[in-house]
Amino acid sequence: MEDTVPAPPLQPLEPEIADAVGAAFDAAWTSLCTSGERLSAQETCDARIQLGRVIVELARSGERDTVRLRDRALASLDVPTDRQSA
Repeated sequence: MEDTVPAPPLQPLEPEIADAVGAAFDAAWTSLCTSGERLSAQETCDARIQLGRVIVELARSGERDTVRLRDRALASLDVPTDRQSA
């Protein structure tokens, strides 16, 4: 049996970072929803989780621009989107 190492506890985001994360997530989700792409319930759940993870990871590593956060999160998905609509 493999030993697993627990993930370190996450630190809360600073308010301005949290604002950028929220705005980027909302913009990414709006873009995905308006792309016309039809997702199953599971794909929808997976996409939301993926978008959130990517955006938070990028923000924690220093990215603050909401457009770049949105675009890079959308690029991590394997579905077409209209990034300019958000």
